[in-house]
Amino acid sequence: MTVSLYIKFVLCIIGAVAVVQLIQRPVRKRFPAWARIIMWIVKAVALLGIAYEMIADASPLFWNWGYLFSGLYLALLGDLAAGILFIPFMVKKKIKELINVQTVVAVVLTVLFTLQCCLTMENVSAHEITYTSDKLSSEHKIVFVSDLHYGSSQFPETVEKALQEIKALKPEAVLLGGDITDEHTEKEEMQYIYKQFGEMGVPVYFIYGNHDRQPRGSFVGGAKYSETDLENAITGSGVYILKDELVSLADDLVVLGREDPSSPDRKDPNELPEYPDGAYVIAVEHNPYLTEDIKAQGADLQGPVARGRRPRHRPRVHPHAAAVHPGHRSQHGPWAGSDQGPSGLLH
Repeated sequence: MTVSLYIKFVLCIIGAVAVVQLIQRPVRKRFPAWARIIMWIVKAVALLGIAYEMIADASPLFWNWGYLFSGLYLALLGDLAAGILFIPFMVKKKIKELINVQTVVAVVLTVLFTLQCCLTMENVSAHEITYTSDKLSSEHKIVFVSDLHYGSSQFPETVEKALQEIKALKPEAVLLGGDITDEHTEKEEMQYIYKQFGEMGVPVYFIYGNHDRQPRGSFVGGAKYSETDLENAITGSGVYILKDELVSLADDLVVLGREDPSSPDRKDPNELPEYPDGAYVIAVEHNPYLTEDIKAQGADLQGPVARGRRPRHRPRVHPHAAAVHPGHRSQHGPWAGSDQGPSGLLH
């Protein structure tokens, strides 16, 4: 996310706050408490409606005017929170005397919510998990990254710093769980981010998410690149694409990379390649909601380190550093490393 986009976002928030406060002011000055309660309910419904549309991607309107609706969401959230804080004054029938104070509190809360969102988005830290299994004869360190939405979320410097930290971990492999780019990503940005992953110095494997191919490009003025451009950039950078395929990281460890459900080429679980006997299987799936498919895949690890999707209204890079160890299956403490290498695709 560039400085100009942040400025656009802030201006949308300022405009939304002004509109929300000006529309409500006559009601707060002239109408009784019951009218204020109805108004609060209407705002709450509007807030939930905006949240649903932003997460569900249901309307081109929210794609073309995403920053404006995000600003409206934050303005409503701050105003609703201020309304809750001022309930005691409404009960005491002193609320009309504090209209200006409530407005100031609503603005302050909106600013605080906005700062929290922006700071959280720019604060990238690894989530470290250790898994153990009797199927493993050696230790392995793997990094999982998903939903960068590069070009439309964090500052490029934030992502680049995270990539350097991943490289410093010296993992055995990096798994990309989809939505590395989205409909707002320019072709040059797409090519750049995969070039960075290709320079990790370790094998990098990618599965498609529901935004990488820019299926809703028409909502934002047209796709910035074609699917051929995308695939050429990924493979040309030395990153491997997994479309319902297995890749062996070691004799005792394989990864199943699932095609996204948005693709007509996605296979049913019974069409997937057979797992090697005795190997520990990690299934990487962008969409964690297809529970029947996930159960049918029967992989050993299909938990938080192998699922990619995060809510669209909180885009951020979130690497996971995971290790799989010999022993009884459990989850505990930090990971440890390994020098095991990949041995190629299994068909």
